[in-house]
Amino acid sequence: MTRLTKTPTIVRKPVTGRRSAQLGLVITLAGLLSGCGTGSTGGGDNEDAGAGGEAGASDSTAQSSARNSGHSGEGGGGNGSTNAGAGGVVDCDQRKTESIVLNESIFHSGFEVTLGSAALTPATESCSPGELVVDATFRNRGNDAHRFDAEMILTSGGHDYTPRSFFDDTPNVPGERTGKGTLHFAVDSDFVLNEATLIVGRASQHRAVIPLGSKSPDAFVSLEPLAAPLAGKFTAGTLVLDMKGGYIRTDLPWDHATLDKKHYSVVLLFSATYATSTGTNSGDYIDDENFNLRLPDGTAVASDEVPFTPIHVLGTTVDDLYAVFTVPGPMEGKFVLEANGEWGEKHAPVSITMPIEVPHIATFGK
Repeated sequence: MTRLTKTPTIVRKPVTGRRSAQLGLVITLAGLLSGCGTGSTGGGDNEDAGAGGEAGASDSTAQSSARNSGHSGEGGGGNGSTNAGAGGVVDCDQRKTESIVLNESIFHSGFEVTLGSAALTPATESCSPGELVVDATFRNRGNDAHRFDAEMILTSGGHDYTPRSFFDDTPNVPGERTGKGTLHFAVDSDFVLNEATLIVGRASQHRAVIPLGSKSPDAFVSLEPLAAPLAGKFTAGTLVLDMKGGYIRTDLPWDHATLDKKHYSVVLLFSATYATSTGTNSGDYIDDENFNLRLPDGTAVASDEVPFTPIHVLGTTVDDLYAVFTVPGPMEGKFVLEANGEWGEKHAPVSITMPIEVPHIATFGK
């Protein structure tokens, strides 16, 4: 699978009243759009005060020990608490932790999130709740600063746990930059790390799925965008359109949004050159009114976004152009890209077709 390294810069175009005449451009996309994998109760952030706090006044040794540890013998919370057990005061900081290394990346809400190590401080009879802390890096694939705020559910043994506030632990990342943060989940004594799964996304959306242990019942789903090696150069009247590639994804980085699980985003990348004169002084342009995508069932969808691009100077090439389509899925068969424009001499309509093959597209992230 080819990993994508660049997200197109989406620039909202001005409204234009000019409509385009018909130009047939046929690009055969032979592929499969497949579905992706698939709440909750969480514990509090503070630990219960132990009964030993009340008994501390009559046990000077326990009080002294608690003070020397930086804890209060009158209860506590968080990682710095002391609770009473059968043998006296219990230092909850001394709980044995369990750690794993994940090194897995998922793609959601315009971010590439890489999960590093995860450390579990378990809940015990004397010290509750426990906590799972996951180190993560957040690569913003969009152009605007944003904080990763997708819905998350941690599951284990039929129990669900939600993270604490993202604003405490995740960075506000500038466009096309990377930040580091942590994910915190309060867990109870029923939580088993080796059986746990982290699910990212709402039930109505495409969801990323990360098994945390070998006994997790779920399969890994990354939602990594799938590259389509489109290539080909063709002449459309006065313009030469050069296909640079394409990809299919389940999120929209430019909006930091994720599509519902019945739809996918198809992005085609190309450049345009004003190669021959129109016979007028006006040059030409392209925008989202110029492109449609015909689906295997015979229906068609209009483009969601194509940057409005004037091309007025003969010999000029404009790079980094794209056409974005939202299509239903899963769907298998031939897709036809149709381009419509007044790109002939004196802006007359022209017709050109060019098939471009796309290999079989497997299920996202598997």
